[in-house]
Amino acid sequence: MVEEYSLLLPYPEVSGSLPVKQLEILSDLYAGRFSKLTAVASYGYQLVVLEGENNLSELFKGVFTVELKHLRLLASAIFSFGAAPVFAGKFNYFSFRYVDYSNKIKDSLLNAIEREKSFCFHLEQFASFCQNQSLANLLLRIAKDEMLHERLFSDRLERELGC
Repeated sequence: MVEEYSLLLPYPEVSGSLPVKQLEILSDLYAGRFSKLTAVASYGYQLVVLEGENNLSELFKGVFTVELKHLRLLASAIFSFGAAPVFAGKFNYFSFRYVDYSNKIKDSLLNAIEREKSFCFHLEQFASFCQNQSLANLLLRIAKDEMLHERLFSDRLERELGC
């Protein structure tokens, strides 16, 4: 099942060091307001509340599984740079207020599309100035999965609602 929701490409290993300011950016991507942790929590919620909605929960479950892998990869990267992968961004600890609690098909899909687009943009932006090339490569690889997720959610929105 995961193969449908992730590209069959390896995830690059991370090595070396990272300046503190960039480690803060990575921590925000990991567990800030608009982060991997927010996506995991949102999709986990939606796969439950959308159960029985034309197999929509299967889509959220598939993406959830890949996002969980991404979360682990970012946590491992943070740890490899000598920091603890705590559930906190640059400014605050993670809050479950960040989670998308939509339980309507259209809202859930539109929010998921926006989340994937936005996260892909932030990954690519950070990769463009990241001083650690191995981390930049990992971020760009994760971004490819985000583009796939955006397409899967968009296709489903069009199929379900003609949007």
